[in-house]
Amino acid sequence: MRILVLTTSYPATPGDYRGSFVRDMALALADRGHEITVLAPHPGGSASTEERASGVTVKRVSAGPVRRQSLFGRFGVVETLRNEPLRLLELPLSMAAYSIRAAWSARSHDLVVANWLVPCALIAASLGRLPRGKPVVVVEHGGGVRLLAGMPGGSRLLSFIARHVAAVQCVARGQREASLDMLDWSDRDHLAGRSFTFPVPVADAPGLRGDAPNRFYFPPLKLLFAGRLVDVKGPLLLLKAFARTRNCVLHIVGDGPLKEKVEAYIDSQYLSDRVTMHGELTRHSLSTLCAQCDVLVVPSEAGVNRLSE
Repeated sequence: MRILVLTTSYPATPGDYRGSFVRDMALALADRGHEITVLAPHPGGSASTEERASGVTVKRVSAGPVRRQSLFGRFGVVETLRNEPLRLLELPLSMAAYSIRAAWSARSHDLVVANWLVPCALIAASLGRLPRGKPVVVVEHGGGVRLLAGMPGGSRLLSFIARHVAAVQCVARGQREASLDMLDWSDRDHLAGRSFTFPVPVADAPGLRGDAPNRFYFPPLKLLFAGRLVDVKGPLLLLKAFARTRNCVLHIVGDGPLKEKVEAYIDSQYLSDRVTMHGELTRHSLSTLCAQCDVLVVPSEAGVNRLSE
């Protein structure tokens, strides 16, 4: 898969710590066989405009000369503007150049991963509305939630993002809860169905590179089985197949004589952290859960007891 990673912070030189966790995520995705392009603002100075290493291509965007430190250099745009408020005049041009480059780059990629709700997720969500728009996964590291919470109209911007991206990954539960609290009930339900919590590993953690193929940075695929727990419905067949998957979770709705066998199989294969047994649900609750899942699985075994689905 060709993946475009949008970020405002990325290491520019050896030993640079800025956005190193974004670099680790990009490297982990490359290790899993994906073609990764990282688009970042140019920090200024001697940083190259394009480089490739370990399967990751990094392209740095500038709206003008890059000899001096840019808004996104050294301490980041917020701290730079705090110390040099007049440089706020540079921000619209810098963001325009970045947005245009992002729109152009997204055309040749299959998926966009946007780091931080502001500004990358806003840019990516806008791109998702264009013809040939690509699906967007947002990774929120914390600063975007705080920024939107203190910004006039922040809840509307968050609602716009939630409605135009495929998923929002929060690296801490408190971030997800804070973002949900910003929205009214309809938008809150919408974001709840598209958001999840999964920590990004600390940069340069021991063994990170060796463990990278086993780390998941995309939202797990949500599978739904709804039916009686009987042989003809194939719940055990489903679980045997599911045990061989990796980045998936399974919701089982229903009850029946196979319930104990299903639960025993889940325990024996250590699947309890990925399989949720809901029992019987009302039609409304089932509809709500269905809307939050990606795939409805019907594993019925045709021909069993002369029955078929």
